[in-house]
Amino acid sequence: MRQILGMKNITRAVFLLAWAAWFGALYGQTVITGSVKDAAGRPLNGVFVSAAREGANHTVTVFSDDTGKFRIQNLPAGKYTVSANAGGFRQSRQAEVLKPRQVTDINFSLEPEARAQELLDQATGGEWLVSVPGTDRQKLSLSQNCSGCHGLYHLMTRRFSRADWLKIVDTMKILTAIGEVRDEKPSRWRGATDEEITDYLGQIQGPDSPLPAIRFSPRPTGKATEGVYTEYRIPRSDAIPHDVNLDAEGNLWYNDWAANYIGKLNPKTGQFKEYKMPDLAGAHPGALGIVVDRNQIVWVAQLWAGRVVRFDPKTEKVTGIWKTPIEPSRPGILSVDPRGGTVWLGDGIRNSAWRLDVASGNFKEYEVGGYGLEVNSKGMVYRGGFSDDKLKMLNPETGKVSYYPTPHEDSAPRRGDVDWEDNFWFGEWLGGKIGKLDFKTGLITDYPVSVAFAAFYDAGVDRKNRLVWAQDYHNDRMVRVNPANGEVVEYPMPTLDAEVRRTVIDSSTNPPSVWTINMRHGLIVRLQAP
Repeated sequence: MRQILGMKNITRAVFLLAWAAWFGALYGQTVITGSVKDAAGRPLNGVFVSAAREGANHTVTVFSDDTGKFRIQNLPAGKYTVSANAGGFRQSRQAEVLKPRQVTDINFSLEPEARAQELLDQATGGEWLVSVPGTDRQKLSLSQNCSGCHGLYHLMTRRFSRADWLKIVDTMKILTAIGEVRDEKPSRWRGATDEEITDYLGQIQGPDSPLPAIRFSPRPTGKATEGVYTEYRIPRSDAIPHDVNLDAEGNLWYNDWAANYIGKLNPKTGQFKEYKMPDLAGAHPGALGIVVDRNQIVWVAQLWAGRVVRFDPKTEKVTGIWKTPIEPSRPGILSVDPRGGTVWLGDGIRNSAWRLDVASGNFKEYEVGGYGLEVNSKGMVYRGGFSDDKLKMLNPETGKVSYYPTPHEDSAPRRGDVDWEDNFWFGEWLGGKIGKLDFKTGLITDYPVSVAFAAFYDAGVDRKNRLVWAQDYHNDRMVRVNPANGEVVEYPMPTLDAEVRRTVIDSSTNPPSVWTINMRHGLIVRLQAP
């Protein structure tokens, strides 16, 4: 009976693919369909299949389903490179010319990859850490101490002698202390000493250390194969996007960590437009926040420049620049009160929060340290923590700060978003989970993922569909949480080492558009999943 039902499901899937291809050709869609198999002819699920059109600034990527089939639709005509790749296999590419209203069938047969360096290049930071020799304690000493800003990429791709690793560890210890805040524990290495970390790095990443045999995570199945990624390349070659946000028309706004620009992507046309911010007299921008307020004004916080900038998209002009009244001050994290009139800034040097009254230009400082900053509909201010285990909620009217320890010590709940009930959702950087602070009860619930050494920098809320999204920094995958039933779905990202800092959702599209960045590769990334 199971075999009969299985054959019926396969027959139904083949019929639906054939019908969809015919329908697309009839009504003007240009479509690519096909299958992916291994060298023995067995179907491969969860393989990335990407279509890049010559001259275009974006690439579309889908997954092969549980029967090895895939479909890429709504493509404009043109010359394409279509590729298939998965961890443990050699990438396969084919060149195709797609004509309007044409269905093109492309089939891939993937050969196993045996070369150690190529296998390492295919691995995420989490897969690399799972694969290297060592104890769980040694591996946690790296994931929890050596990836606070830049992930595991720098570790897995660089090799030094023990003496040089010691210099790097000493330097990073100093930089870690810069992020210290009053409400957190003293800066320290977690679970290991300087010497232990240095010895371990010298063992696995020394000049003569052998490359590890990579253990890839299982490929996606079921719902996780239904996602569609579109990666847009920012035209400025040195772009380092840090944050993203949406305006009312669905345009995607982004800042730049190292260059004095903000930019806009129009998803309907795929066109970018960038705007130069006022000169900084040689200062590094260090942009950590970009927000579009209810009046569709864009606000940008530049950490190292020590200022917040107001930009009007209609006039395409800067209409205000504010600097906090006390120096030194580094207002980097940014949020706006949804009720209007007030902008909030997290100070990276003073470890406090500033409230800017826009009409008067006056600032008020509150002693609430941490990282991340969001305001709910009642005007309450949420803050995470860079390295501790506490969430903080500030009542600006009374100045009272309430503390909510997470269930796990040193979970480092960094950045997040406010949902439809004023609950605060956040990413646990060290806890490796996605968490929710209930606004009414103060209780915290968290949601784990299937892979080891997960790290979440942020969480974004789809208020219309009541879903929550976050990106696993170490394993390069977008994660969707359905609070109604506890379902967690993980969608691996096609381009690794994304270093995602922010996730926002446009729920006006069908399916919703989950927007984020690939910081390392200068990409704006959209994921759509039913």
